[in-house]
Amino acid sequence: MTGFRIALCSSLLVTASAVSPSCAGQSPIRIQYELKDSTLTLGEPAILVFSIRNDSDRAMSIDLGGDKTQFLAFSVTTPDGQVIRGGPPLPEGLHTLGTMTIAARGIYKQELLLNQWFEFKSPGRYFLEAKLNAPGSPLSEAPSAQGRWMRLEIKPRDINRLTKVCAELAARTEEARSVTDAQDPTLALSYVRDPVAVPYLARVLSGHALSYQLAVAGLERIGNDAAVETLLSELNDKYGDIGDLARRALARMEDRISNPHLKEAVTRALATKADS
Repeated sequence: MTGFRIALCSSLLVTASAVSPSCAGQSPIRIQYELKDSTLTLGEPAILVFSIRNDSDRAMSIDLGGDKTQFLAFSVTTPDGQVIRGGPPLPEGLHTLGTMTIAARGIYKQELLLNQWFEFKSPGRYFLEAKLNAPGSPLSEAPSAQGRWMRLEIKPRDINRLTKVCAELAARTEEARSVTDAQDPTLALSYVRDPVAVPYLARVLSGHALSYQLAVAGLERIGNDAAVETLLSELNDKYGDIGDLARRALARMEDRISNPHLKEAVTRALATKADS
């Protein structure tokens, strides 16, 4: 791929300061996609900052669809040249409606966890294309060729850096005073598909932090012995529905547990609940 393909003559603001002059007057809406960090190490959460700016003198109502992701579409070109396309991720955690009002001269920003769409499995250079298709809304006033290409560099696994990232996300989760505030850091931590994340997910779960259900999902995704042991230890937790969530996760994981002793322990635990 030779450089980035950027639709210049659109309502998209592709850089913080540059918009094609010939686009003036086409639409009062400017859309920007920007990677929070364009260089990461293997396993780190990849965050895209999506923003909509209303340059008009009146408030504007827009709809991004369910969970504010329904009308977003991405594709990724992997280091070996494969093109992977992704629609909206499966809903997890707190769900929201997509309708909102942007004040006159106002801006809306949202952080998107790209790991919900794609798993960045190996180091190398990835090219991400972001598009928005919202028929029937003011966003559709933008030319149909809206989109942006961005480059994401994934460097080899760095256990020290990954440990620091997990510790910071767990701390943010524990310090959150509402489910809404806990959602983003817990979701990001739950998508660190690396054994280093297990003790931090376990800490979120056993500490009964808000959005703990996302920690269960993260342990299930990792699925190693330590993750299985953590879920087994939470089966008798009476806080909320932690015990039931752990049990359901273990039931889904049972067939892929390779450690025979752990598998036997899981089978026994699940059978005990079924007989009770």
